Amino acid sequence: MSLSWYINRIRSMTAPEVAHRLREKALKLTARRRLEGWDLYLPIPVHSPFTPLAPGLSSACPDLRTKILHAADLAVSGGFVALGRDWPTPTDPDPYPETLWTLDPVTGKQWTGVGRFCFDIPYRHERTLGDVKYVWERNRLQFLQPLAAAALISDDPIYLRTAERIVLSWVAANPPFRGLVWASGIEVALRAISLLVLMGLIGDRLSDQVRDAIGSVLHAGSVANFVGV
Repeated sequence: MSLSWYINRIRSMTAPEVAHRLREKALKLTARRRLEGWDLYLPIPVHSPFTPLAPGLSSACPDLRTKILHAADLAVSGGFVALGRDWPTPTDPDPYPETLWTLDPVTGKQWTGVGRFCFDIPYRHERTLGDVKYVWERNRLQFLQPLAAAALISDDPIYLRTAERIVLSWVAANPPFRGLVWASGIEVALRAISLLVLMGLIGDRLSDQVRDAIGSVLHAGSVANFVGV
């Protein structure tokens, strides 16, 4: 953005908005290093007892079951379609490597990952790596929801194992406030919804390690909201 753009933007703000923007900027600057790293975020308790989110799902009609299993099988294979794009088909035996979470499906390039403070990444002005919306879309983790539903209606353990693998891969790749995925409050919130749905459907079946990982993500997300992400 040019200097003239910033000047015109400031002129269009009211005094309370200017004060709010300055406070928001100060919070983000002071978050550097002070709020980074999983060690700072003890898991929010998300263990038993669990109240089933959709107790009638196990008796879903055949058409709904077919749709759930189709979506879950796509997630098992690592397939992903969003915003009119098919993400590259994974060639690695593990369809959810840590590099997946920063991959742009159009350019094939990797966005800045764990090495940078999230508020230092100029994603609004990026012209070579791709459109940030593609990376954010996959990091919403919404494919966890059909996996959880499939785990309820199928005896195949692959759905539970895949859901757990996704959570652990994402956590390993995205420590708090490092990388693109922490730069937007909307994305943090949508990801939290996906994890809460997962817990609501099959929380009692997840390993303690995965439940703790989810609790830490939710804890970090609540802090992200506090600092004005």
